[in-house]
Amino acid sequence: MSKRKRYREMNEQELAKATKEYDAPNADPKPVPVPKAVRAAERRIRKAIMGRPKIGEGSKKVLITVEGGLLREADKFANRKGLSRSELIALGLRTVMHRTRRSA
Repeated sequence: MSKRKRYREMNEQELAKATKEYDAPNADPKPVPVPKAVRAAERRIRKAIMGRPKIGEGSKKVLITVEGGLLREADKFANRKGLSRSELIALGLRTVMHRTRRSA
């Protein structure tokens, strides 16, 4: 069994001979469908590495309405404390619920 030379190790004539098949007008290979198992595995991997890390039971997006001035104040406060808006809102919810449980 002879070892094939790498393209970068070939001289000009050897390279032309080795790549002659790609000079044809229809050199594009026919697409091969990706098996369902491979697609499913790729989807699982992408889902695992993308997005935020799961904390607790995960997160849900919610649409809420907040008065403009209050939102600006909240954003400034969160920025000073090094928090995101979501972290500040979650902290506020936990604080209110904790106080309500203690007083009830």
